[in-house]
Amino acid sequence: MADQQFHTRFPSQPRELLADRRLALVEQRLRLATEVVARMQLQGIEIGMTPKGTDERGVGAVGLPAWMWVGNTGDPLAWGPYTVTEEVDGVQVTATARPKFVTWDMGDGTQVVCEGPGTPYERSFGKKESPTCGHTYMEMGDYTVAAITTWSVEWEAEGESGVIETLTRSSQPVKIGEFHALNVKP
Repeated sequence: MADQQFHTRFPSQPRELLADRRLALVEQRLRLATEVVARMQLQGIEIGMTPKGTDERGVGAVGLPAWMWVGNTGDPLAWGPYTVTEEVDGVQVTATARPKFVTWDMGDGTQVVCEGPGTPYERSFGKKESPTCGHTYMEMGDYTVAAITTWSVEWEAEGESGVIETLTRSSQPVKIGEFHALNVKP
């Protein structure tokens, strides 16, 4: 009977050892992929916005729609896709970064999450709201708008693969004022 128990447990020991080795291999590949992602030097987006930033002498108005968009969609370091292949510790690692969404922190306590790059504003749109990514300020003030891009980086390293999320950030100051009507008698 003791012999039977020995044979019953024996096969599980190599499986556990194999599982431990596999886990160590996956962890090593993930560490290597994380190193490659850290060296990718992804960048924050160029903020496209109406109203323009205060550095461009832009002033928005309370109650009027603000439009936000990615101003440099053609730059793969800022809007992807961006692929890098490197050899690290003798292992070839390929990583491809793609933006998932941009979280716009509007500086007034509001966050707006936009799935795509947004729609650039044109004068012909007038006072319409953005069809893809917008916000309306309800109070005057000087705000700092931050655009936080969440990236999904798919990696592959000698048969192992996974996804790493990372963030990039850019910001700009925005001034919001009020329009005042003035009635003048003729």
